[in-house]
Amino acid sequence: MFRTPGKFITVLIFLFAGTATAQLENFERGLRANAQLIAFLEEHRCEIGLVLDCQRPLSAGSVRQLKEHFRELADWKREAFLEIIPQNDWVSGRPVITSAGPRFTLQEVERYNSQTLRRGPHLLVTLGDDAESREYLQRAGLAAATYLVLYDNIFRLSELFSRARKLRSIITNDMGPEGQLFYETFKTTLDEKIWSRMTVLVEFLAGKTVAPEELQQYLKSSFTALAVREKNILMALKSTLLIRRNLSEAIFYDRLEKVLMILSQVFGNAIGSIQFRSGKLKPLASSEVFLKATRGKLRPLDILFERTPFRLTDKFIPGHFGHVALWLGSVAELTAMTASFQGAQIPLLAHPDARPHLEKLAHGKLIAEVLRGPGVTLNPLENFLDIDDLLVMRPAPVSSPGDHVLRALRLLGRPYDFSYDIETEESLICSELIYRVFEEEEWPTTWELGRRTMNPDHVAWKALTDGHDPVLFYKDGKEVTSDLRQVLRSTLPSQRN
Repeated sequence: MFRTPGKFITVLIFLFAGTATAQLENFERGLRANAQLIAFLEEHRCEIGLVLDCQRPLSAGSVRQLKEHFRELADWKREAFLEIIPQNDWVSGRPVITSAGPRFTLQEVERYNSQTLRRGPHLLVTLGDDAESREYLQRAGLAAATYLVLYDNIFRLSELFSRARKLRSIITNDMGPEGQLFYETFKTTLDEKIWSRMTVLVEFLAGKTVAPEELQQYLKSSFTALAVREKNILMALKSTLLIRRNLSEAIFYDRLEKVLMILSQVFGNAIGSIQFRSGKLKPLASSEVFLKATRGKLRPLDILFERTPFRLTDKFIPGHFGHVALWLGSVAELTAMTASFQGAQIPLLAHPDARPHLEKLAHGKLIAEVLRGPGVTLNPLENFLDIDDLLVMRPAPVSSPGDHVLRALRLLGRPYDFSYDIETEESLICSELIYRVFEEEEWPTTWELGRRTMNPDHVAWKALTDGHDPVLFYKDGKEVTSDLRQVLRSTLPSQRN
């Protein structure tokens, strides 16, 4: 029952035009169209400007293929927003109040709105264990998923825009009508009303079961939806990206460029919290026997690598390992170290730069690592074990281990570097921590899009060739017990690749 002031209107869900099957097919079509476009752009990294100084242009056949991807995407968007959204988005951006009842009802009521600070229309939705309730949730889920496909993929494409120097030029100058299709397709995402409708739907559906399972899984795994549910979208994103309805093509690209770093941060933070299962070594985190034995094998400045193929972040990091960190040493070992201070050697833990961290070290937080949220931080070993692969590499001996540990402690608190540039010191990525602690070493790096960067596999390559030794290796949840170096060599992609 939908009630408006002064009258009642019966809503028969099953009489609405369009079958759920056709609407699901349209949703899947949108996923395919966007995935195919992104796959094409990744495949043609050189031609669109993802490879430094690449002089190879897109071939005529590739240009035709890119145009076809734009047409398919535009056709899907047109159909989705002319048919799927109007038939399914009954929320229409209004705040929703949900209650449980014997059967489905829908009412419009006046309530105080904490965002507008005044009374306004709200939807009061009563959900029961009946076909109408399930149908309503599915239609709301279809509308939310259609919005989210668009937002998830403009974030992905914005990431490509930030790195592909020639892509914008190709679209704006060489694509003609098809370039306009790209703009028309994603212009919708910069409409504040569309953003509001999407967020209301996502918040309404949080914790509710939507059929079929594939739709439910997408609503859970979408990093836009996750960021909305966790209130993780920066206010700067809304104020800079989401402008009101009058939008020219020039403004679109101008705004898109301005928010690339924000999008990268939102993208990185959101996908960083998405994982599809627990790590195969996670049960060992609660085994005191394993933890004690492993700590006994570790030595100060050992380098720790991890692989988490069940996390979305690993899909965007080249190579085998997705993260690298530093074991500082046991409390007893740190107590025995000295460090340089004003021309003399003093106990490491008495150094002014070490004293602020004594409590964390005393509580077993002996791994220094760089994470997206806190930046450079200290964590205990057990926090490191929600992983499938664990590698411990022992670096060549250094003359002053206390000074090396001190370098790591001085970096604590610095933020994560979403530009992945190891030559900037105020923010870091995980491999840059190793780069700066072992500053006397010459580490393998790559030059990409005007900046010098390195990933965890770069650190592992160095360790295989310069006297650093693997001392512990768990691969796919199982300990490697023989010829660690050879197994590691066969595991890592070649340095040239």
